[in-house]
Amino acid sequence: MRKCLSALSIAGFVVCAIALSTGEEGLASERASAEEATVEAAGVEAQRQLSVEQKEERPESISSDTGIRTAMSGPAQIDISVSRIGKNTQHDYREYGIAGDIAAFSAATTACNVGTEIAEWISGSSGRHPLIAQNMYRMSADGERFEMIGMSWLKHSFCALSETTCGNCISGTGCEALGIGCADTYTASRNGSTNLGPRRDVNPVGLQYGGSGPGTHDHPYPSPSGPGLIAGRLQVNVNDLSHAGAKYYIEIHYITHDEDLNNRYNNASWVHVNMPPSPYTGNITSNLPISEQQIVLIAWQEEWEDTETPVIIREIKDSQRGMFQLAWRVSDNGDGTWHYEYALHNLNSHLAASSFAIPIPEGVTLTNFGFHDVSYHSGDGYPGSGTFDGADWASEDAGADGNRALTWSTVTFDDDPNGNALRWGTTYNFRFDADTPPQDTTAAIVHYRGSTDGPGAPGSLNGTTQGPSPLEAGCVGDIDTDGDVDAFDLAMLLGAWGPNAGHPADFDEDGDVDAFDLAMLLGAWGPCP
Repeated sequence: MRKCLSALSIAGFVVCAIALSTGEEGLASERASAEEATVEAAGVEAQRQLSVEQKEERPESISSDTGIRTAMSGPAQIDISVSRIGKNTQHDYREYGIAGDIAAFSAATTACNVGTEIAEWISGSSGRHPLIAQNMYRMSADGERFEMIGMSWLKHSFCALSETTCGNCISGTGCEALGIGCADTYTASRNGSTNLGPRRDVNPVGLQYGGSGPGTHDHPYPSPSGPGLIAGRLQVNVNDLSHAGAKYYIEIHYITHDEDLNNRYNNASWVHVNMPPSPYTGNITSNLPISEQQIVLIAWQEEWEDTETPVIIREIKDSQRGMFQLAWRVSDNGDGTWHYEYALHNLNSHLAASSFAIPIPEGVTLTNFGFHDVSYHSGDGYPGSGTFDGADWASEDAGADGNRALTWSTVTFDDDPNGNALRWGTTYNFRFDADTPPQDTTAAIVHYRGSTDGPGAPGSLNGTTQGPSPLEAGCVGDIDTDGDVDAFDLAMLLGAWGPNAGHPADFDEDGDVDAFDLAMLLGAWGPCP
């Protein structure tokens, strides 16, 4: 009810109060805890006072559905961004402890309408309100890897406060809309409530799968399953929180229903956080400013800025169906091989992805294949199936005659609607080593869904990236590829003698560097033809 008291009009108060009293969206169950009351009291009281002082200067609230729709017509556009994370009147994160090997967290969030038209914020079963996703990432101590390690279910927003923390707020819109230049804050307690909905049916850029119209989502939605301490919240395996020297980041992504598609690419922001030690009930803190309107992969890019091995990020737009972002970094291992590290982020494509492939030239030797994903949880799968499958994507190095590729893949939607797809708001990693330096190439992404409602033959996307270059000109026996089969190559062969599958001196590729390979080298002695 405190949120209703902060509404900037009587009409807005009535709408919000009715929603609370009738149980729409389960708001009546969201009783603020004593801890939340302590955090929110100052901010709510200040907002209430602001309402009183400026009441006479503000226009009447737009409380009817027709009124809001009329006000939003015309060329003006809505644009929602995240302006604050983990901050209300003070640091505002929640740490819930551990259930099994899973720790749970939540963060306060503030959204701003930086557009030129009011945004719908209608509570309840209409589905016409933003959704709030919380994610956690980790960068390894050496900066080599940047991985998503946790995600939450979705907080359904309600009753916009139209606060003045992000600009010149033109309020007077009541609970049902967020005014131009206005902000709306949710405490960590509210974002970590158990009244959260699954991500599975939400299409961030178009018609919602199973929804009733453009930009809507299903109501009523199921409650998360599992231990009450962690159910639906931002869940992270404790093993992912015990990496010495690692850096941690929280990303917040608002999913809207009434923005133009081109304004839905800036709905995420991130912040670097300091994590408490096990059992993760201490205070999360952040001493750095929020990075607004950016995907969290930018943090990895900034780590390697102005170096000889930078992180490169490219956007891969899927027409009117969303966007992927591909980040990669290639580094010299110093032993004649190079490490290739990719992070593929699905920002908002409901078609998702089921395959990722990098072209590989003939003769290039690959080793150390790797894959990393994030775990779904709390019964996020389709009804009756539990949680989405978490099986790692299988890797395959296959093809010849210029069609060789290293491909990671999972099932398609037609195979299994609960497969481990790269769904919107998630990042998967792919990695390997190769014995040639990088060159520009094209990565291939295959969709998971064939259509926005699921079935059909999946399409594909291509994106610019880097991959291994062809081997330099040489011949059998020319291990160091200097154009001559000589004593240097002989020394390398003898140094690799014995079982050594994949070594360049294993000319007959039988898994052993032996007398047969020695004979081939001696038979090719001298300059390569």
